[in-house]
Amino acid sequence: MSDEQVKRAVDTVVRSLATSAKTLRLYPPSSPIPRQTAEAALEALNSFLVDEPVLTLTVAREGFSFRNSAVNAPGSSELADMLTRHGVAEMSVLPGAGVDELISFVSAVLRDPLEVREAGGMGAVLAAGGVECVRVSDVSLTVAELEPLDQGDDIDEFLRELASDPDKLALWLASATSGDPAALAEGLTELAGAVGAEGMDRLMASLSSAFLKQQPDGRDALMGVSVKDTDIRSLMSGVFGSIGTQDMAQSLAGGMFGKNVLSMSNMLAKLPLGERVSEILAEVKPLLASAGHTAREMAFLDHMLELREKAEPESPLVEQRPDYTKVAQIAEVRPEEVEKARGEVQSSMTKMNTRSVTTMLQLLDQQEDFALYCKTLDGLASMVPALFEMRDFRLADQVLSELASREARTDQPWPELTEKLRGAIRKATGPRSMSALLHALSDDPSLMPAARDTLRRTGAPAQTAFLHEALNVRDSDGLAIAGDALGRRLLDLLVAEAPHAQWFNLAPIVQRLATEGDPRSSQTVDAILRRPDEQSRQEAAKGLAGAGTAMAVRQLASLTRDPSPEVALVAIRAAGRSVAPGSASMLGARFDELDCDGKDFTACREIINALARSADPEASDVLSRIARRKALIKRGHFAEINDLAGQALRARNAGGDR
Repeated sequence: MSDEQVKRAVDTVVRSLATSAKTLRLYPPSSPIPRQTAEAALEALNSFLVDEPVLTLTVAREGFSFRNSAVNAPGSSELADMLTRHGVAEMSVLPGAGVDELISFVSAVLRDPLEVREAGGMGAVLAAGGVECVRVSDVSLTVAELEPLDQGDDIDEFLRELASDPDKLALWLASATSGDPAALAEGLTELAGAVGAEGMDRLMASLSSAFLKQQPDGRDALMGVSVKDTDIRSLMSGVFGSIGTQDMAQSLAGGMFGKNVLSMSNMLAKLPLGERVSEILAEVKPLLASAGHTAREMAFLDHMLELREKAEPESPLVEQRPDYTKVAQIAEVRPEEVEKARGEVQSSMTKMNTRSVTTMLQLLDQQEDFALYCKTLDGLASMVPALFEMRDFRLADQVLSELASREARTDQPWPELTEKLRGAIRKATGPRSMSALLHALSDDPSLMPAARDTLRRTGAPAQTAFLHEALNVRDSDGLAIAGDALGRRLLDLLVAEAPHAQWFNLAPIVQRLATEGDPRSSQTVDAILRRPDEQSRQEAAKGLAGAGTAMAVRQLASLTRDPSPEVALVAIRAAGRSVAPGSASMLGARFDELDCDGKDFTACREIINALARSADPEASDVLSRIARRKALIKRGHFAEINDLAGQALRARNAGGDR
């Protein structure tokens, strides 16, 4: 994990524990609410412990500290204050912690400090509650009578003396291991550099002696830095090589790495122990067993060591078990077999659908009860959307033809039958059918002739539903497909739909109507431009940009004068994208109308940007005219406007008129 990911994981753990403490004041531990926050803490904790053996948080004055950096998570200070009242100076979370343990830990923190002290302290309370993977260290105040180390004026001489005196080196290590691991590694590197190659053996011997004089926390720190820092790995390899197997095993099992076999496997695999791993492991196992670790945990330790020692990736399962390859070969299906099966299924479905439609039409003709006739009619209409979705246009068209013929002429005596038949046709050609029809045409244009026949037969309601589906398509040009299928009827539908269309559907409607350019289409677009909401007018401007007609330029010109500045700016940008001839001249005329050096500077700047992007060849002439403006008194933004026009003109000349 990167430093940022580590910090984020630690913040999440502390924030979730603090939130869990707040919820446990309101809800019992069995409630799902505190368990959810504990699960969030556990998830972040597990991601942290993938690369780290333990998460240790120091209780500081203003919250928690992790690796000498403050933890700024919300609720950090409140949780740290509660731990301080219990006399806790440090807490460590080991791998294997569960949700119940975290909740038990937080519940213990919420207890009265006096009650906890009477029970033997926080550590005793956690042990009694079965919390094994959360450890705490109590505040211990003692008078330290340590001999101060006088380094003198010559630092190198001091380091050489330190390297040759195991007692002084042990004192220095006791101080260094309680601080920043990076500073400890740097100090060891400086010691090695000061003694040089000739004094390295003496330094290793002194460090071995000093290591054995450290407390378990100090030994853990030295072993941890030996794993992480590659610069001191060779030095610590010699140090650990000078320590006896029994002493090394006790150092590993007596500290925090002995609390969890996963951490132990990580240290045994990564510490520079050379060929002594198996010897040390043999000594470690009895110590772990005496500490309460089970035989199952010992087997897990062996398994993890075996995995960590593998230098090559594990071979594929099919190579380990050849039988699997045979099974895969037997189960393999060739593409031609898949296509054959698909064709058979499709043929079977077509035959089944044909028989179903034929049977229902026969039942319809034989039915003498009106209620049963209506149910059969409704079932027949319900089949049409499914037939469209299966791309069986022929059968769907047959059903629609039968329904239409019965609606046109029926010899049944029921007065309500005509309306029931019309309702069945509306249901058969509803939004679901039209959506399936549109997507089928998008996937397979060869279905267009059949779709035209279907839409011609269905009438205006179905055609309107088809138009609605076309307008709602976002990943393809649905309106173009609708135009091919509906022909000139599309314009009639668009003119009727435009007054009621929602703002996000207006751009394609306006573009299609403006492309036609006839008086009726022009009046419809003008009505859209008079809508009171700004979003509709902005979408209309975007639609006009794709219409290459003089009418589109005229209507864009009116939008550039819109009372809303946002609409006017969108219209100016749309004119810059317009493919219609005369759009650049229109922008130039609008530029001349504005107070570009004063209050209309923003609009004029957009006009210059639009001219720079315009496909109209006249845009270069307009920009050249703007760049050559003259004035006796250059007020406001005069110079800035001229400079922008000059830059836009040079950009067009460099790239060529598009």
